[in-house]
Amino acid sequence: VIQPDYTTLFNYDPRDPFSTRGSRLGLPEYYQVFSKYGSFTVHDSRCLVFQNGILPENTTNSIYQLWGVPEYIRLHRAIRDAE
Repeated sequence: VIQPDYTTLFNYDPRDPFSTRGSRLGLPEYYQVFSKYGSFTVHDSRCLVFQNGILPENTTNSIYQLWGVPEYIRLHRAIRDAE
């Protein structure tokens, strides 16, 4: 299980305006990883975060109704359509 650490949000420091890129403002700087072997903290630069889209209310596939389309399917479609 991976959880964002919301106590470590990227903030804007007017004394050092180039320390944080604008796209990361307000996002967690660290993530907590919990497994059966223990837990550890990971910096956001070491994570590839996928934020799934809006969950569909009605869908032809009942599996997607509660969780949405898996992220790899969304990426595959985007790459396919970009060609």
